[in-house]
Amino acid sequence: MSSFPRGLVLFAFALTLAVSGASTPRTALGQSLAIGNAGPAHLPYASNADGVLYKVNGQFLRPAAAAALVQMAEEARRDGVLLILRSGYRSRDEQSRLFFGGARERGISLAERARVSAPPGFSEHHTGFAVDLDDARDPHYLRQSFDRTKAGRWLAENASRFCYELSFPRGNPQGVTYEPWHWRFVGSKEARRVFAPAREMFAPDVLDSGTAPDCGGNTDTAAADTETTSGATVFAASENPSEVAVD
Repeated sequence: MSSFPRGLVLFAFALTLAVSGASTPRTALGQSLAIGNAGPAHLPYASNADGVLYKVNGQFLRPAAAAALVQMAEEARRDGVLLILRSGYRSRDEQSRLFFGGARERGISLAERARVSAPPGFSEHHTGFAVDLDDARDPHYLRQSFDRTKAGRWLAENASRFCYELSFPRGNPQGVTYEPWHWRFVGSKEARRVFAPAREMFAPDVLDSGTAPDCGGNTDTAAADTETTSGATVFAASENPSEVAVD
């Protein structure tokens, strides 16, 4: 599957209903959300809940993505930039809470919510290959102004060398809101397979640029446990390590 019709994008996902007084939410399956021409083309992603994940700065990532991120953060620090990892792997349950909870808190429709947040089952964070980053010294989390921070500028110039690409640049073909904080790892065969439908929506000249690099790795590489290596310390400590983004 390389793309979705832009005229009408249908999202099939589990609609989580909060049950008053219950500790576990009840799920009604088979719900769908239709979004018109202006709606984003969110793509489906399987959860990596049963796969191998490594812990970095309180978040979890696939081994190859974690290793590359630690290397990138080390080099950023040498350049005077202190990155902070705000979000990595995210389960469908967590995405459901963020998506439906956000719509409820803001008093907006699910269609409106889908313009700024992926429904559960459609977030790149499910893969363990996507990250949300911030500038520890000049926080602009979930703000487009992040691209004007020292960290945002450094990532734009250097992230491709570590096989990270911006998932949703301005004018991206999926129609998702510009997110300069959201990066995906494409440095392994598995990562490129997972993100192939999204990457194929870009024009070939974009894929050949630093915005969307083809890193050429063939397999997921083994990564050291980043909880026990000094590399993990290159990240700034978050006051709330479990804090996650809403997109």
